Amino acid sequence: EKFKTILDDSEMDFKISHMWIISQRESEWGFLHSHTGSISGILYLEIPNDMGGALAQDDKRRNLAGCISFAEGVPGMYRNAVKHVQPMKGDLYLFPAELMHTIYPFFGDGERRSLSFNINVIKSPKK
Repeated sequence: EKFKTILDDSEMDFKISHMWIISQRESEWGFLHSHTGSISGILYLEIPNDMGGALAQDDKRRNLAGCISFAEGVPGMYRNAVKHVQPMKGDLYLFPAELMHTIYPFFGDGERRSLSFNINVIKSPKK
């Protein structure tokens, strides 16, 4: 109900503030970071057929080859602070810009290509 009231009393404009392409090859990764703006997004344009997961799986821990991971808060008994996702070609992820995330390397031939962007949400009173 509170959320509905906020939306009823304002208009929202969405403006892309930044947009870029990321092209990664074998063993390349992205450090843990966040973005500016209100909303960030990643559209996966190309994903290698084989991320080399079998090569990366050297123990009983989860295989993170090629994953994107989102981190928030601290882990607890009933809460995991990190969500790991194995992206597929065409996947679109939208998330709060301040959410920390990282991209793990893959091991094999091919290219991981994505389109990333930041969006500012501008709220103004209804006319």
